[in-house]
Amino acid sequence: MNTFLTGFAASMAALLAIGSQNLFVLKQGMKQEHIFIVCLVSAVCDLSLFAVGIKFQNIVGLKAPLVQKGLLIAGAIFLTYQSICSFLEVRNPKSFHSAVDQNSGNSANKSRIVSIILATLAMSLLNPHVYIDTILVMGNLAATTPLAEQSLLLLGATLGYTLWFFSLGYAGTLLTGVMTKIEFWRFANLAIGVCLLLFALTFAREALS
Repeated sequence: MNTFLTGFAASMAALLAIGSQNLFVLKQGMKQEHIFIVCLVSAVCDLSLFAVGIKFQNIVGLKAPLVQKGLLIAGAIFLTYQSICSFLEVRNPKSFHSAVDQNSGNSANKSRIVSIILATLAMSLLNPHVYIDTILVMGNLAATTPLAEQSLLLLGATLGYTLWFFSLGYAGTLLTGVMTKIEFWRFANLAIGVCLLLFALTFAREALS
């Protein structure tokens, strides 16, 4: 039971550190845009890396300076792009209403679903901290856990990731009523854009240090 709770707590600690991914999930919840898919893909991505960390406890590749710098630069570029998209939506708040209207229809837009999945994968996997917070941290944690109990560690993490992402995504829907106001939508996109840009600048600074 203690190992299960350790896995759960470790997943929570890792998730709190991955701010840009959380912002993306929350934003999709507010837009009511394929929330289940976004939450599921996010949880599976992080959980898969978590499982890799438990299975392979001595991954030296991610510790190499060049690999870390490459991940940081890629993450900085992608987050900068996402922040620009949010800033552009400040000027075009109608995009929120169109997203809600589109998802309230009966016919699903398959091309849009694919783009959402790709965006979720990119937001999950192009964040260099996700590899440190899942693979490396969990590798160290698994190294101190008996082999027979490592499945409990993974099970606890599974519960943590599932509860977190689905709670975050569907909690965003509670803000939808407020988000129908253009002023709030502009403020939300501006705040998200600033946060993503700060994350990008942090990654860039770490890559250059």
